[in-house]
Amino acid sequence: MTNIENPISHESRINSEIKQLKGQKLLNTKFISDTYHTFGDLYNHRMAFNVALTRAINLLCREDLYAYKSLKHSDGTMFEGMFIVVIESPLGQISYHYNMDRWNNFALPVYPNALEYDGHIPEDTVERLMHLL
Repeated sequence: MTNIENPISHESRINSEIKQLKGQKLLNTKFISDTYHTFGDLYNHRMAFNVALTRAINLLCREDLYAYKSLKHSDGTMFEGMFIVVIESPLGQISYHYNMDRWNNFALPVYPNALEYDGHIPEDTVERLMHLL
């Protein structure tokens, strides 16, 4: 048996430090890297995939599968400087928040408010994406 600390304790400590530094505005997380990609790279990739997916979904013209964007959640709230992109599907919602500077990347119908949140969590989103089409 080695004397190596449990890696989870390292991850927890690092995440705590990142959160603290980010809160103090001493760190921009988009530049944090695993040596292959930065968080900023990965968020840009996710956005590009989401732009392509939502465009393709809306081209299908199905009543039970469509995408839209909104400046507000169903209850009228929104995170400062952000908007939401939602895919409504027979499997449930898939949604992501983006900074307002990404608004024009999404050529989608604009809803005054997003539809009622179905309670999905990240694990649901992955499962729904894997079985979407």
